[in-house]
Amino acid sequence: MTSTGRGYRKGSRGGVLGWLAGRRRQRVIELLSHSYVDEAGDAARLQALLAQIPYEHLRSELQPVLATEQRHVELLRAAIEHRGGAVPESLAVIEGSWQDLMAAVVQETDDAFRYLELARASDDLELAQLLERLYAEDRTNQQVILQVLAKMQRA
Repeated sequence: MTSTGRGYRKGSRGGVLGWLAGRRRQRVIELLSHSYVDEAGDAARLQALLAQIPYEHLRSELQPVLATEQRHVELLRAAIEHRGGAVPESLAVIEGSWQDLMAAVVQETDDAFRYLELARASDDLELAQLLERLYAEDRTNQQVILQVLAKMQRA
């Protein structure tokens, strides 16, 4: 076996294709890890914001959004672990006000389109299906948050 100077060895198990597959797997884990940290932050921020909303009926409308965000965190954790990655620690949350719900709408939009883009680029059917599910659920969450914001404006 001879080294080619490109990070792999001729005749080694897997060769160039094995090296490329390993790089792709690592990139997928990086993207999933980034999404995990984002979703964990979204869930923690939303939980803190729920406590500050003065109207019980609006809090109850946002409760399913929080449950979905928490489920996304767990699904992404499982996807990272399934691919042999280490689950990153999520960042501390800075408490905000109920006005930060508008920022949550923007974040849900960004998350949703990132999932759709990743799903379309994935050659892993299981991962693509998971990402499409996260996309659809984040779009639904976005609509719920917008409806709650509209109701808060009228209150």
